[in-house]
Amino acid sequence: MLYDENCKLCHGSKGTRTFGGSKKITKSILTKEERIELISKGKGKMTGFENKLDSTQINLIAEYTMTLSKNDE
Repeated sequence: MLYDENCKLCHGSKGTRTFGGSKKITKSILTKEERIELISKGKGKMTGFENKLDSTQINLIAEYTMTLSKNDE
């Protein structure tokens, strides 16, 4: 649900969408810690979520994105 509300628009439901210059999550080799940093602070056109989501929510999204990397189509 958190991913769908905050990430799906640009990254798609399976992490393969590249709307607005976003990267395919399924191709990411970032560690969980690096993903947490990226989600928190943002990068390029991606807005950081540290002022919108708490650390538990950001951690959950980071964990979820790790599962998308395993399911690359």
